[in-house]
Amino acid sequence: MLPGNILVAVCADGAGSAEHSGRGAARAVETVIATAEAGLAGGPPTDEAGWTALIGDCFAAARASVLQLAESESLPARAFACTLLYALAADHWVAAGQVGDGIVIAAEQSLYTALTQPQHGEFANETFFITMDDVQPQVNIVSNHIEALALTTDGLTRLALEKGNQPHAPFFKPLFDFAAQAGDEAAQQLTGFLNSERVCDRTDDDKTLVLAVRAAQ
Repeated sequence: MLPGNILVAVCADGAGSAEHSGRGAARAVETVIATAEAGLAGGPPTDEAGWTALIGDCFAAARASVLQLAESESLPARAFACTLLYALAADHWVAAGQVGDGIVIAAEQSLYTALTQPQHGEFANETFFITMDDVQPQVNIVSNHIEALALTTDGLTRLALEKGNQPHAPFFKPLFDFAAQAGDEAAQQLTGFLNSERVCDRTDDDKTLVLAVRAAQ
């Protein structure tokens, strides 16, 4: 959380075939957080254009930082390939950006909305990475008082999405309810859920899940 009750949520998934993808993902996440913090230092934008510009700045900075990392080690950019999902939330705005095959979900009362959609390439299991040439993020700006957010990488999309890539409410509702009541052992309990048999039976991919719920007023 940043001053002014502003949330920055970010996750990245390294490409399985890329030797240093974990480091690329970590660099991308760190850079988005730093860029968002700097861009929000004077307060949140007051219109859609301002949020769109900030989302674009976060992506551009993350991509440039990962490419710089590759150059500094004389390695090809693809060695650090990763996807990227991020959301910035203020009192009455949510801005989401994404490159790759994860998804950003927003909840408002009992309504669940996909702010982004999984991006797939020409072939099965092919997606987009921030290190690719000419890649641009999906961007969605919502001027609503969103109550909860979830960011998931592609390992959970089979559980998280219904036909048409719509959010699967029975998956998200208990997770948001859990996050709203979570205590000191929340991270451990969430890890246990992600490693449970019922989840692992549905996916053999990496499973990253970021949950954020507004505190009750």
